[in-house]
Amino acid sequence: MIGACVGTGLENVCETVDEDCAVTQWSTWSPCSVTCGNGGTSQRLRYYLNKDDMVRCRRDTQQTQTCVADVRDCDEARRTAQSAGTQHSRLIY
Repeated sequence: MIGACVGTGLENVCETVDEDCAVTQWSTWSPCSVTCGNGGTSQRLRYYLNKDDMVRCRRDTQQTQTCVADVRDCDEARRTAQSAGTQHSRLIY
C-alpha cells in the first residue's frame, strides 16, 4: 500500500491505495454547465491504467464541483444577446 496527498490551494486529497491500482492524472476541469449565472457544475476525470483494476480498486475517478459562469447576470446576457441578434435560447441557466 502507498499513501499520497495531492492538490493545490484549498483542495488536498489524500489516498491510501494498492500500487496496482494506478490511475492517470486528473483531467482539467470541464467548462461550467451553465453559460450565465451560478448553480452550474464542472467535472474532471481520471482513468485506471489497467482496466481490470476498475473492478477491485476503489479510487475516485470523477470529481464534481459547483461553478459560476463567466457571465454572472443572466438578464444582462439575454439583453446583450438580443441586441446582437442572437437568440437567448442558446443561454443555459
